[in-house]
Amino acid sequence: MAGPDVEYDHEIAIWLGGPDDDGPNMRPLHRSPCHRKVKTPRDAKVIAKVKRLIARNEGTRRPRQAIKSQGFNKRLRRKMNGRVEKRGKSLDE
Repeated sequence: MAGPDVEYDHEIAIWLGGPDDDGPNMRPLHRSPCHRKVKTPRDAKVIAKVKRLIARNEGTRRPRQAIKSQGFNKRLRRKMNGRVEKRGKSLDE
């Protein structure tokens, strides 16, 4: 299946450990931008995930920072009915 409208592509990317020969890892693709719209983002997603897994296993991934909040007033509490009370007595009184 050779011709000017055919490109060949590795089914398993070489970066992911696929063989770099003209064997069963190669598949013909029609030469057009349509296969690049689908395959390239899909490959990028898989490669990014593999890189994250490798970094996590090697311990080189940056730890995530904790989300910082403003906190809350520890002298108040909210009841299940939505009412806010001071600890020990009600604010509605």
